[in-house]
Amino acid sequence: MRRLLSPIALLSLACCANGTVYPSLAPRPIEKLSLSEPAALPPAAPRANPALAARYVEIVATAKKGDADFQQEAGLAHAAAAKGGHAAIGSDAWIAAQQAATRLEAARTPVTKARADLDAERTSGEFDAAALDAAVAEVNAIDTHEREQLDGVTKLLGPG
Repeated sequence: MRRLLSPIALLSLACCANGTVYPSLAPRPIEKLSLSEPAALPPAAPRANPALAARYVEIVATAKKGDADFQQEAGLAHAAAAKGGHAAIGSDAWIAAQQAATRLEAARTPVTKARADLDAERTSGEFDAAALDAAVAEVNAIDTHEREQLDGVTKLLGPG
């Protein structure tokens, strides 16, 4: 009986098949379009902005004034550190040297603020790249010189 049912079942399934046309697997027209990004336009040439450049000059001038004040404080701090750097910890000379080093560190504030202001200008969205780069280079040079002087005073103070 089983042998007879198998051929009958196959024949009944053959009747179910119709002449349906299935869709092609070839790419559709939309799939032939390129999805790559279009070529980017070259950036526009930066234009000098006198108002922004004037603001950068003002920030650099503030840093230079702060540096002049720093240089006066650096002379005092260097003398105090040379005198109190090898003095006994807690002595009057040692305390004076530590205070002078602290005042010298505080005197760096205008230059570090100028660096922060110039960084903020760059992130503001609208800036004159050439003028800003020149201002940043000038303030960074001042900052590097001040750090070197502060490090010199700190070395005179020793590990105490």
